[in-house]
Amino acid sequence: MVKRTSKPSHLIKRYNTYFAVLYVPKDIQYIIGKAKFSKSTGTDNKKLAETIAQVYVMGWKAEIESARSKSDDPLIQSAKDIRKLLKSSPTHLVQDAIDEEIAKLHAVQKDIHAEVFEQIATGKNQYLEDVVKDWSKHEKERGLKEKTINQMVSDIGLLTDQFPTAPLITIKSVDLWIRHIAKKGLLSASS
Repeated sequence: MVKRTSKPSHLIKRYNTYFAVLYVPKDIQYIIGKAKFSKSTGTDNKKLAETIAQVYVMGWKAEIESARSKSDDPLIQSAKDIRKLLKSSPTHLVQDAIDEEIAKLHAVQKDIHAEVFEQIATGKNQYLEDVVKDWSKHEKERGLKEKTINQMVSDIGLLTDQFPTAPLITIKSVDLWIRHIAKKGLLSASS
């Protein structure tokens, strides 16, 4: 009697190496630009490959979800998911995924994106939009009117869209940003 082993999801073995694979739903393949994600785990050890694949798949799922909602930045969502994974998976494996993403961002001259990704993924800083959500909930509990809260959130949203984490908010960067939006006519002097 031959004993069958169950095939782990998102893994395919090619040439003695496991690859992480995730198929992109047809309705958003045109947004993502491909039918499937595939990446080598770099190992023939099934248990290790499953853990590595889990990290990759989590990032890909965040990208798919972001493409569907078009509201979250896939990079930020991926960083937040990896941060959650740090609590439950071997740190060195997750750190390898973080380092790899940072290297990719630096390679395409997206140094600030790499810094933001690292800060959120490693837990050094929170994503400010998450803080704003908690803050607006607190303001509702305090009894402020919905319209007032919405206006405050909208105003703060201008800042958090430009500066996703607190360390990016410096006197110099905010001054340059204010000059830029004033020049473009997005805000009046009184705003």
